[in-house]
Amino acid sequence: MDSPSCSICLEVLSNGSKAICMPQPCFHIFHQNCIVKWLNISGTCPLCRRTI
Repeated sequence: MDSPSCSICLEVLSNGSKAICMPQPCFHIFHQNCIVKWLNISGTCPLCRRTI
């Protein structure tokens, strides 16, 4: 099974990296730095486009 990766930067989410899980209902996971930058631009999940 492949390791999960951040859908924003496409890098692997390693054990030492800080990750953020989106709230219900999507629960998508991203690197903390990646999702913070994304949410400063858009108020939606980058994968499913649900409003955060």
